[in-house]
Amino acid sequence: MEKILIVGAGLTGCVCANLLANSGYKVSIIDKSEYLGGLCRDAKYLLGNCYLHRFGPHCFHTKQKYIWDFVNRFSKWRDFHLQQMSYVDGKYFHFPINLNTIEEVYQTDVKDQYDVDKLIHDKTYDNPKNFEEYAINDVGTKLYEMFFKRYTEKQWMCKCDQLPPSIYKRVSIRYNRDNDLFQGQYQGLPDEGYNSFFSNLLNHPNIELTLSTEYNYHDSSKDYDYYKIVYTGGYDDLPYRCTYFSLREDRLDTMHSLVSLPQDPSYVRVTNYSIMHPLNIKGLSSNVNARVYDLPLPNNSGELCIPINTLENNVLYLQKRDEFMKLHPKAILIGRLATYKYLNMDEAIDQCFKILSKEQLIDISQYIK
Repeated sequence: MEKILIVGAGLTGCVCANLLANSGYKVSIIDKSEYLGGLCRDAKYLLGNCYLHRFGPHCFHTKQKYIWDFVNRFSKWRDFHLQQMSYVDGKYFHFPINLNTIEEVYQTDVKDQYDVDKLIHDKTYDNPKNFEEYAINDVGTKLYEMFFKRYTEKQWMCKCDQLPPSIYKRVSIRYNRDNDLFQGQYQGLPDEGYNSFFSNLLNHPNIELTLSTEYNYHDSSKDYDYYKIVYTGGYDDLPYRCTYFSLREDRLDTMHSLVSLPQDPSYVRVTNYSIMHPLNIKGLSSNVNARVYDLPLPNNSGELCIPINTLENNVLYLQKRDEFMKLHPKAILIGRLATYKYLNMDEAIDQCFKILSKEQLIDISQYIK
């Protein structure tokens, strides 16, 4: 039986481990952390009667049925459609911007894109080159200043005109009244939390998990023990965004799961997990809200979270990737950190299927009907 080493026990690593184990490989999966689940890790928080997501809210959503069918093998999922509000000038506004937001801001009725365009478009760029120009083209200066500029510059710790348009395109304007943050056909949260989901993914006789174990990035001598190395980690000296998550407990009465804070001097958003992901424990109740505030940190100063896909960084990524592959020719790069792409959870799972299939390690046809 061929042996495969997987570096990283987050979502990507755990999905790859399950797919490879089911294809007949002996899988060793390691992680430098003492916990399973990577950035998707959560924990039961009895005081707030919720599952507390350790690294920000992870609400699963996808338009692809085969991915939804796959994750349902390892957890029961409760239907949940995340809605986000933005707190500006002492008021809550729906976000991403849609017809409801336009009416809340401009205090007038709108029916369609024609009505909206008459209100918001004050100037345009013929060939938008960055986040700022693309956003102003889409929503106009007023809405850009209200909802995007300060929030984005806090989050990414750089000016909006230094960021690529691709970051904005994830939250572009909608000409409907859909208040859901995500638009996937299938949306939900694991009924027993993400930790249970990951444990079930790795519950296979061909999988051996070892935590608190570093992979020697600069030494390939142990690679020869394995048929392939699936690498899901980051690269030395390549910029990644990091965030500190500050827990507060209060009794404020609000029904908003997620609120962005463009005008706050430090924090970018707050998540109320007591509303978003309550525990499935009979008889347990609480009047305490478990709120987690997101505070941006300098790049690479904490848990690596998000690639920063500027043109300069993408060029640097290619250099770092090639250096890594020369040292580790058996490696297969998968996941947000290793491929330096901003991936949603379903996109990360889709990448696992497609790359492992391309490498002829799994038969994807048994999952896609």
